[in-house]
Amino acid sequence: MSDWNRFKNKMKEKRCKNMTKKDSVKSLKDLETIVVQRLSAEISGKAQKYSCSGVCEFVLFDAFDEVSIENIKKACMKHYGMPDTMCCDVLAGEQGPSCSSMKQLPSLKSLKVHTKKVLQMHYLAQIFTAKVKEEVVAQDNEILLRETFYNTKIFMGKIGEEYVTIEESVDGTF
Repeated sequence: MSDWNRFKNKMKEKRCKNMTKKDSVKSLKDLETIVVQRLSAEISGKAQKYSCSGVCEFVLFDAFDEVSIENIKKACMKHYGMPDTMCCDVLAGEQGPSCSSMKQLPSLKSLKVHTKKVLQMHYLAQIFTAKVKEEVVAQDNEILLRETFYNTKIFMGKIGEEYVTIEESVDGTF
């Protein structure tokens, strides 16, 4: 065995000397805080990473009985005072990907959290339609629009933990 491997094994033994599997499970259930690094909403740079936004922070986690991705998201949303129009993603690292289960997290030492504004596709379509209409009217070609670019309004709401939309219904058989 090489000197490097012996050194690595000694450090591993030293680190795990007094910690048993039972202790590590207990510590997960008794978490009072988690360490969170908030990341920007946009990726940037040559490496296509989310850049850090501020310093690592302690986020209260004592209100939750179970350590799960959903509970981590809820704790972060509450800590940062994020409105319902924003959502929170727990990432495996600064380059992603988004984690959907605890097994995908590399560690609980410092969690990477990425926040973004929730936009519905319908809202984006309304913006696009308004922009096209503005350009067509500016060129005095309103006759080309007719009924093609007609949008209805959709409203988003939340009932309990579930998001809902209220929209006009279209009569007819499909």
